[in-house]
Amino acid sequence: MRVKVSAPDKPESVVSQAACTLDVAGRGARISGIKYVGAPGDIVVVERANVRARFKVAWIGEPGTVRDGQLGLQSTEPVLGLWGIETSPPDDFGGIEPDGAVRPLAAVASAAGSPGAPKGPASTRSSGLMRYTCRGEVAFRKDAQFALTHKAALRDIGTRGCFVMTKEKFPINARMVLGLKIGLLEMQVRASVKTAEPLGMWMEWIDLAEAQREQIDELVDRLAV
Repeated sequence: MRVKVSAPDKPESVVSQAACTLDVAGRGARISGIKYVGAPGDIVVVERANVRARFKVAWIGEPGTVRDGQLGLQSTEPVLGLWGIETSPPDDFGGIEPDGAVRPLAAVASAAGSPGAPKGPASTRSSGLMRYTCRGEVAFRKDAQFALTHKAALRDIGTRGCFVMTKEKFPINARMVLGLKIGLLEMQVRASVKTAEPLGMWMEWIDLAEAQREQIDELVDRLAV
């Protein structure tokens, strides 16, 4: 979605510019299409329609890379209605990582200062926040007797949950039953709705059995390679 970004405290960092969101979360966002000459820790204002909110710059995309013109943002105040979607209550997450994951600002700064930090499956499983594009089918319903089952497509998945592409929307924290079919893998899991937006819903696993956890971890490890 289109937004406007400005830096009232340091106007030299960015003259009011139009930008586009790539990812949004309860307390963070990743935006693109912006020329920013400030530094991590700066405060910017993001505006959409008549709604605005202040954010701290968590990271800045390096010039000449595929992330040139991108910013990772961490909210400094409640974000109400800015994104036009419903999100779960704020937690400890900060700016969204360049690859779409969300980590605390301290972790973002630590990773930025450690170019050799591990990026393989082990680090993925330890954070639990990485998400990978994954095509599959999803049959989902509310975790209640006689609930209607809906068919949808899977967009991405991680060790923490998955994004289901659907026009059907359920309340935040609604408990759902998901039937996943990803290639030869078929499994039924329970999850809780954490965000609802025009393209679908992000749901996080709940009450996973050990065997289910191992299957999901193995799938995510394969996607991470």
